[in-house]
Amino acid sequence: MSVCQNCMGTGWVFLNPTQIKAVAQSINKDTKYKEWSQERLGTASFTVRSDCHLNFMDKLTLLNSVSRESENLLVKTFNDKLFISTIYPVDRVVEIFKFDQPYNPLILLPVDQVEVKDHFVTLPKGLVKTGDSLTITYEHKVQYHIIDLNHDVRNSIALDNKSQEQPVNLPISAIGRRVHNVIDALNYTQDNLFDNSYGISNVSV
Repeated sequence: MSVCQNCMGTGWVFLNPTQIKAVAQSINKDTKYKEWSQERLGTASFTVRSDCHLNFMDKLTLLNSVSRESENLLVKTFNDKLFISTIYPVDRVVEIFKFDQPYNPLILLPVDQVEVKDHFVTLPKGLVKTGDSLTITYEHKVQYHIIDLNHDVRNSIALDNKSQEQPVNLPISAIGRRVHNVIDALNYTQDNLFDNSYGISNVSV
């Protein structure tokens, strides 16, 4: 449902973010050795501990990473504010250009006059108007969606200090793809998307 305020029509709800440790490797390795295709775009392999139960379409955010993304976006208005919404949460705006006319150069806008909050960049009135076409380049933390669990469960047997066999849970492995190659930017404002995260105290067992 395109009007759903839980998922904004994507069918996926992301809640209760948890910080874990993971090993990311083989980032987009296939493009070096095989013919390029859309299916191999922006993929990486992730290995996590056995108690980190990854699931299809889980979102992984690499907290120690910084990447740049450029998007062409239209200015929207909500609650008398002019804004654009990006695919990734913005850490820092590098530059913003406004399209004027086909036969005029792009207009570089001052980034020190914009406000950034999560996916939203709010622009001052007088600088832009609703419907203006902007190109924004920004820095963000790299994010992936899990698209395949090639080692969902890995068990083995090891000997303890008494030479007794004991079951061992091995790390699990998954394949992820960059967020913007899986789901398009969500068309929402700060006030029309429900936050479904919940505290542990609210969970019934």
